[in-house]
Amino acid sequence: MFMEKTPVRQKEYFCKKIHEMQTAYAGAEIVSCGYGKRNVIGLKKVNELTALAKGCYFAAGYEGIVMDIGGQDTKIIWQEKGRLREFFCQR
Repeated sequence: MFMEKTPVRQKEYFCKKIHEMQTAYAGAEIVSCGYGKRNVIGLKKVNELTALAKGCYFAAGYEGIVMDIGGQDTKIIWQEKGRLREFFCQR
């Protein structure tokens, strides 16, 4: 287990986890977003708000408002069929 929060350790940790996911879920596509999206090469990278919109539509199956309360900020987004329409962010 990697306890250090250095960029090198983070990259090693994520590479290991991605390999585990690719082994467990053969054929699955892995997409990275957020602050660490540049830590791992070879993955499709998307904006965090786009990931929220698509993920919530996929999980819930309907359009609407999504609120993401994180450790550093809160985001409120409006998505239609998984597409980001508008957003508000409060830090």
